[in-house]
Amino acid sequence: LVDLLLRFFDVTNGSILLNGYDIKAYDIHHLRNRIAYALQKPSLLSGTVEKNIQMNQTYNETNMLEALTNAQANFISNYPEKTKTLVYQGGNNFSGGQKQRLSLARAFIKDAGLLILDDTFSALDYLTDQEIRKQLSKETKQTKIIISQRLSSIKQADQIIILSEGQIDAIGTHEELLMHNKLYQKLYQTQTKGDDGHVKNDL
Repeated sequence: LVDLLLRFFDVTNGSILLNGYDIKAYDIHHLRNRIAYALQKPSLLSGTVEKNIQMNQTYNETNMLEALTNAQANFISNYPEKTKTLVYQGGNNFSGGQKQRLSLARAFIKDAGLLILDDTFSALDYLTDQEIRKQLSKETKQTKIIISQRLSSIKQADQIIILSEGQIDAIGTHEELLMHNKLYQKLYQTQTKGDDGHVKNDL
């Protein structure tokens, strides 16, 4: 789905609309400039944190540190070089969760009308996930698409789309789906019960 939105592939049937217009009507570079995204397995370049956040754009240190803070990537401030800290090829000197947060910072700093987060919270602990969701809720002018298997990451969404075997199974709010959709109910029960069978508070 993300590949289709970014036009790495085009749909063969139907159309995808952005602000009421078929995305094929947009210049492909203009389209991608309007979209910020972060993936489950982010691609980090060898160089510096600054290079990985800027991605051929120019942002000042204040803006970069703000984006890092919003992405809960404050650990960069603990390095003496701050945003000049070296990044090894593939980001191998950072953990999976740290790489995801750096990828989020890169997406957050971009002035884009659409933000796509593709299972970006999978390596994050619940508290970090929660803080990032709080930050996302403050940005009301940006459309956000969050793809996640973790229900806590999407619970507050205006609309949740349940996909099953490549098809839309249901659309609704958390409350609506919890009341009417069996698949969502099963996922909720699985994710809210601990090993001892008691309900967890993560959701």
